[in-house]
Amino acid sequence: MHDELIRQGYAYVAVSAQFVGVNQLKSSGPPAPGDPVRYASLVHPGDSYSYDIFSQAGQAIRDNAQLVLGGLHPNRLIAMGESQSAARLVNLRRCGAAARCGLRWFLIGSRVARARRCRSHRFPVSRSGADAHP
Repeated sequence: MHDELIRQGYAYVAVSAQFVGVNQLKSSGPPAPGDPVRYASLVHPGDSYSYDIFSQAGQAIRDNAQLVLGGLHPNRLIAMGESQSAARLVNLRRCGAAARCGLRWFLIGSRVARARRCRSHRFPVSRSGADAHP
């Protein structure tokens, strides 16, 4: 999807919020090669921090668009997630924290797990497909 968004002239920021995904970026082997040199310094504290990671990414884009987007000013921030990330984003939205970080639009892909109970109201959430909401 990111190729099509960029082709259409949209800015795209990818966020790896899950432990396994960040570790894969640091790997040179299967299932998909990452870039061990580029991502060597990344340390992921665990999946429970994915809420904070999504929230802080949204806030960084909203508050520092000049730096993050090279001078572009976003009209909308759309949070997208698939599978485990989708469930996390749904939970962020349910907690009401998403809007505080500027995340008001959601595209939630397949969601194999139930969203967990919200334990913190500090950060945001997202959705997709038929569940997309402004």
